[in-house]
Amino acid sequence: MAPERPGGGSSSTGGEVADSRDLRATVEWHFGELIEQVSVEHPVSRRELRVALAKVEHEGQRREEELRSVGVPVQCEMPGTVFHLPGSIWRSVEAAGDVDQQEAVAARDVHRRMARTVTHCSTPSDAETDLFVLCSPRLPHSQ
Repeated sequence: MAPERPGGGSSSTGGEVADSRDLRATVEWHFGELIEQVSVEHPVSRRELRVALAKVEHEGQRREEELRSVGVPVQCEMPGTVFHLPGSIWRSVEAAGDVDQQEAVAARDVHRRMARTVTHCSTPSDAETDLFVLCSPRLPHSQ
């Protein structure tokens, strides 16, 4: 049985995004050893990459509806949703999260590897499309 997610479920409720410490724990749990592997291959530390992934996750949660409208979601057996997103959307998520270029390249690499692993798919054939994994999709809530 897989270890329980940090916080025991979705990291956000009622449309609110969890605090940054919870998001760092969530990305650590979700991406696991990929963070270590990618940080060795890119000029970013494990800590910097974990923080960058948390920033991207935060922005992804905030923009989930927009991501769904421009991407093709693939539901996974594990928590999370994989989107095939135009590169321009990835870049806007990175910019909004204030992620620098080296961190952005490493974060995209983590997302790409995780998406390929959980969906057993190859990278998108379109060079302008990239894979994005939303670790903690918002729970539906009534308004």
